[in-house]
Amino acid sequence: MGRSYEPVNPPIPIQVMPTISGKPAILVETRNGSTNSIPVKKVLDLWDLDDEWWRIVPIHRRYFKLLIDTGRVMTIFKDQSSGEWFRQEY
Repeated sequence: MGRSYEPVNPPIPIQVMPTISGKPAILVETRNGSTNSIPVKKVLDLWDLDDEWWRIVPIHRRYFKLLIDTGRVMTIFKDQSSGEWFRQEY
């Protein structure tokens, strides 16, 4: 049997307050009309994704796997072309 792949949900925009070096320090989420500031405890991993270079707008992302203040692990990325941040849920 071949490899099993799981679909990835569409990314969700999120506000990020980064450190001077560009790593996420505080995440700002708005859900059901309320806004929460969530401190990042630790960056567990980071990696770059450069893909679809042949398209008019190629993909240039920097991903961060984070341990946040609630003890939850979250993956977010910064679109290096637009500067926008997104939360990626699996």
